[in-house]
Amino acid sequence: MTDSLAGILTTVLGGLIAGVIALLVQHRGPGYWAAQERWRFKADVYSRLLQNLAEQERLNSWFAYDRPIPSNMQKDPYLAEVEKRYGERLQELWSEAVRLRTVAKIWLGSKAVQALEELERDERENAKQGSFLLAAQGLEAAVRAVAEAAQQDLKL
Repeated sequence: MTDSLAGILTTVLGGLIAGVIALLVQHRGPGYWAAQERWRFKADVYSRLLQNLAEQERLNSWFAYDRPIPSNMQKDPYLAEVEKRYGERLQELWSEAVRLRTVAKIWLGSKAVQALEELERDERENAKQGSFLLAAQGLEAAVRAVAEAAQQDLKL
């Protein structure tokens, strides 16, 4: 669900960027180019942040809900490899998210920043419990809140 939301928002943002560029070029004022570039940068940050959060949510959901549990005590080698790759990808996404969140706190609207701060609080709490389910739920809520903030901030 969140992957499709992030994909739709990314597509919409791309189309809107092109439309805004065309409108701003028609007016050619000295401040329009700067405003256009700021808007484009913010749209890009929102897009990258939403994609990152949605993929983190998908992987945490897999660990929480979809990961098969072998009936015997031996672990399936394929499952072990999948878990390893998914775990490594989660670490990469989290590292990227730290960078994106830093940029987001400078450039994005207050609602997006608030959503990210709530997510960070949830992550600190979840780290104590080690729950993929709680992580997925927190990420899903963050995707919804950041998407809503993007719509308002970018006037979509």
